[in-house]
Amino acid sequence: MQAETKNNNPDLPHWHSIPLDDALRRLSANPNAGLTAGEAANRQKAWGKNVLPKGKTVSALERFLRQFTSPLVYILLFAAALTWWIGEYADMTVILIVVILNAIIGFFQEYRANKIFEKLKAIVRVQALVFRGGKIATMDSQELVPGDLIVIKSGDKVPADARLISVNDLQTDEALLTGESKPVSKILDTAPEKALVGDRHNMVFMGTVVEQGEGRAVVVSTGGRTEIGQISLLTQSADEEDSPLQKRMGKLAKFLTELFVVISAAIFIIGIAEGDPWVEMITTTVAVAVAAIPEGLPAVISIVLAVSSKKILEKKGLVLKLLAAETLGSTAVICTDKTGTLTYGRMKVEELHTKDEGEAELALGLANEAIIEERDGKKVVRGEATDKAKLEKFLGAGLDFEQTLQKMPRVGFLPFHDERKYIASFHQDGKKMRIFVSGAPEYVLRLCDTAEALKKESQKTYESLAARGFRVIGLAAKTVPLPKKREFSTAELLKLVNKLDYVGLAAIRDPIREEVKQTIALTKQAGIRVIMITGDHVLTAKAIGLELGLRTSGKSVLTGEEMDTMSDRELIESLTTLEIIARVNPVHKMRIINAWQKLGAIVAMTGDGVNDAPALKAAEIGVALGSGTDVAKEASDLILLDDGFSTITAAVAEGRTAFANIRKATVVVMSNAFTELVLITSTLIFHTPFPVTAVQILWVNIVEDSLPVLAMAFEPEEEDIMKTRPTSPGEPILDRASKFIIFGVSIVTDLALVGIFLYLYRYSGWEFVKIQTFIFIATATPTLLNIFAFKSLRRPIYRIKLFNNTFLIIAVAAGLALMLMAIYLPFFNRFLKTVPLPVWPALAAFVAFPLLKLLMVELTKWWYRAHAAKT
Repeated sequence: MQAETKNNNPDLPHWHSIPLDDALRRLSANPNAGLTAGEAANRQKAWGKNVLPKGKTVSALERFLRQFTSPLVYILLFAAALTWWIGEYADMTVILIVVILNAIIGFFQEYRANKIFEKLKAIVRVQALVFRGGKIATMDSQELVPGDLIVIKSGDKVPADARLISVNDLQTDEALLTGESKPVSKILDTAPEKALVGDRHNMVFMGTVVEQGEGRAVVVSTGGRTEIGQISLLTQSADEEDSPLQKRMGKLAKFLTELFVVISAAIFIIGIAEGDPWVEMITTTVAVAVAAIPEGLPAVISIVLAVSSKKILEKKGLVLKLLAAETLGSTAVICTDKTGTLTYGRMKVEELHTKDEGEAELALGLANEAIIEERDGKKVVRGEATDKAKLEKFLGAGLDFEQTLQKMPRVGFLPFHDERKYIASFHQDGKKMRIFVSGAPEYVLRLCDTAEALKKESQKTYESLAARGFRVIGLAAKTVPLPKKREFSTAELLKLVNKLDYVGLAAIRDPIREEVKQTIALTKQAGIRVIMITGDHVLTAKAIGLELGLRTSGKSVLTGEEMDTMSDRELIESLTTLEIIARVNPVHKMRIINAWQKLGAIVAMTGDGVNDAPALKAAEIGVALGSGTDVAKEASDLILLDDGFSTITAAVAEGRTAFANIRKATVVVMSNAFTELVLITSTLIFHTPFPVTAVQILWVNIVEDSLPVLAMAFEPEEEDIMKTRPTSPGEPILDRASKFIIFGVSIVTDLALVGIFLYLYRYSGWEFVKIQTFIFIATATPTLLNIFAFKSLRRPIYRIKLFNNTFLIIAVAAGLALMLMAIYLPFFNRFLKTVPLPVWPALAAFVAFPLLKLLMVELTKWWYRAHAAKT
């Protein structure tokens, strides 16, 4: 539904309803040269930056207090209140310290993750083409001010509210403001004062998208004074939806919470029945439940994904959505554009096959959507790679673009369209109109009134060039009497593009990126299918594919035309051998994605144009080129800042590493939880006092989980991470190997720990506080050693790089220091109810038992490797 918004300043006119000259006068705007740098600076001081008002932000205090809203924290606080009531102030203090430490750790984890993603989002900003002092330049849209003269083209996001000065087949998508998905055609006529936003056809609005055509406009409103700025709800960022991994982890945590609460309740009831003090039973069972539940895992997941996103950024990839950092690891198919991703995108016209070189150069330069802007006193060509190459050839021939337009003013223009496959430019040359066309040779030849023999000769040359790997552009021209009218509709211009004179062919070379062939081989080795998608001729595609190591024979190659004749079932059947698809348009991309998804594959799809946006959104991983349109970037999950294919592969490796690190952290936490559960419940069976106190369990939780497990988030990529097949999206966090390690290690070592406790309790003659101290150490310290073995859940420890994670080394050292303080400092003795141990018992607890657990970890990994090899 369209909504009428009021001008927030009564002195401002309704820009859509006043004559254009009046609008320019009120804005003191120059419709030809734009503002000077000084004028723009003064206006920015008065009006501010062109940024939308920020929504409600969460303060640091709110973020910290939010850490205390967990039901588990409520239980601990209740336990602290009970210990205070019975006068156990030491226990109360330790419980509160644990709660506060957990809150501090959670706060900094969340704060760090938030800062990383805010930094990442700030990198992607809308760029605007602006006239300043008569020269066109690209600048951050935040610098725009009312009165600026801007240029908008197909694929651009409109950077501010603006009144149109000129249009050429301009259509915009204004669904953001109106809810109507149908593109709106733009004209220059004034609109009624009370016209709704969707009916203001002479205006373009900030945040909307240029679907096709181009135009010039003068900025009338910026920032909070724009239409979108006045609709506050649209300025709020939606919360990131939980990813499948986060949902699975949430279910796991919920199940374990319910399980351990039931077990804790059973411990409490049995303890009361045995005559144990009820307050001690409450605090002990609550502590057991909280210590055994992996409540810290969601925070670890956030950190892992944030760290992964940061690492991908260092490798020239920008992750826009938290989900992408996780899903990348499961990518099974990469559908990649050729130009700019597999090649450098630095195209150059190397050969010109024509009998009229001058006419061919004019067609290359004028039937072109690239522009020339001035940077640091130098003229720079900006635009799509093919158009840049064409215009550079024009300039390299010694021609001046502005002088050519002065001599032959442009009176009409047809931009490239996927259905037309050509660009046409119309110019006045005295009393004649000259038409220049460039585009796909087969489409251009159909428009030419040329002898069949010449067409066949041209087709032969075209195929020969394509087979050599060239991108080939067809050129044509036509001269007709100049029509009396000076403005033409798109339909009228299209009627003029017929019976053209064939001019020739331009052969463009785009060198392949040096690292791509090796990267594709590495990607295939990782069990990932690579499919090259290109708009080029099939012969060009085959030639490039051959250089890249892709299969080019038989059913490995498909064209868009062939795809149009295939049913969905036939297309799905062809995927098993497909590696190259030529002459593709965005509709074909959508069909390819849908076909792969029906097979259950996670698909990454690259794109750079406005028409690629639907395919980028449909793919599990939409990958936009850094040089692509704003629309493509907005629809994507990952942006290639360097446009290179190797960045996709690097991002996939980081995604796999993220998943692996989450799995490792989960195994460590669950192994610790199992130990505590076995230790506590077994004492009820043997009718002994609890081997560790409630506060000792909480201390173990801090030492074991919060420090080393958090450090696991920073584990670097394993050497063989790209030598295994992709993880299935439905595969659980705890796979067979993980479960085997948890239960295999825990059953042996935990029963051994129970046996040691029973022996010490019944036969050692030690005072009980000394026994508790020994078990306390033996429960906590194994993780500080075994965490290094868990750096890989399959490889033996002697094949693991043990010291390549600085955070882990620091965490282990800190954990060991805390345990020594807990045993040998009087202050901690009083709070934790521990006593200093003599040398030999201390060595047994600090060294011998951790070595036993390490041995069991390695034995279970060895057994699983041997068993997996047999099966």
